[in-house]
Amino acid sequence: MKRLLAAALGLATSLAVVSAVPSHPAEAAIQASFEIRNQYNDNCLDVAGANTGSGAAVHMWTCNGGANQHWHWVGDQLRSDLNDKCLDLAGTNPYDGAMVELWDCNFQNNQMWGYNNPYLYSKLNSKYLLMVNNGLGSPVVTQGIPFPPDNRNVKWELRPV
Repeated sequence: MKRLLAAALGLATSLAVVSAVPSHPAEAAIQASFEIRNQYNDNCLDVAGANTGSGAAVHMWTCNGGANQHWHWVGDQLRSDLNDKCLDLAGTNPYDGAMVELWDCNFQNNQMWGYNNPYLYSKLNSKYLLMVNNGLGSPVVTQGIPFPPDNRNVKWELRPV
């Protein structure tokens, strides 16, 4: 009886330890903060002027380590470390050229994003995040296919900070 009890206790302890380990360690790791860097010029997705208000512009800027350039995933939402607001497709615009901005998180489709390395895309319309030009302050919009496959303006790296 003691052996059976000891075996059952050992099995229960083993199961408790196994169930405490995340089943998808890569997913757990991506929940940490990261910079979103464009592969063309290595600049960062940036909340302009560290503006904390809803409707704040999101553009490209030299990476500087600020909270306005750090992001994290909450489900399918990309949230700014600056104020935990969401990357938002402005006005729920489903068309090419739709601007992105920062907005209070509301769990609508225009705030849902996916990452299929190296592409970030809106789950509202499957359009890709695109840096419009290569200069500082460049706006960021969504754009559908086609675009040249070697166009690095639509390629992004999520770099841990």
